[in-house]
Amino acid sequence: MKNKYLPSLVTGFGAGVLMSIPLISHIGCCVIVPFAAVYSLILDIKLNKAELPIKGTEALLFGILTGLWAAFFSSLFDTIITFVTHTNEFVQGLPAIENLIRNQAPASFKQVVEQVILIYKRMANDIQAVGFSSIYTFSILVTNVIIDIIFGIIGGFIGMNYLNKRNNLQK
Repeated sequence: MKNKYLPSLVTGFGAGVLMSIPLISHIGCCVIVPFAAVYSLILDIKLNKAELPIKGTEALLFGILTGLWAAFFSSLFDTIITFVTHTNEFVQGLPAIENLIRNQAPASFKQVVEQVILIYKRMANDIQAVGFSSIYTFSILVTNVIIDIIFGIIGGFIGMNYLNKRNNLQK
């Protein structure tokens, strides 16, 4: 049975779980997701007995799929943890974010800055009151999808190069 999607689903789930751990979440996108993409190629070779050398399109596909799954699961677990605890790093860091935005934005953007801060405060109030903010969840999902796909693609090409070189050395 050949299943092209199972290796990226498994490694994306693992990456999503790891990126939900507070201290590890800061390095998740740039370390965990590329490793997950590499490992999804390795799993594909073992599970589906895929032929080497791996083509660039296959590495791209596995990178994208692993990044998508990692983004989905990390956003899901972040939303669940936020729902249960009624707080997260965003809520705790909001005062510092406010000061940074106010101090760094040019004076001509004062009205825009105040609107952004109002949206941020509304998101933080929703999280503290009910444990969920649809705007926060949507923004985290979109951000995670973009970043995780980029790093997943990088990991896919790193994995392709590694596995192809290893195959050439074994011949």
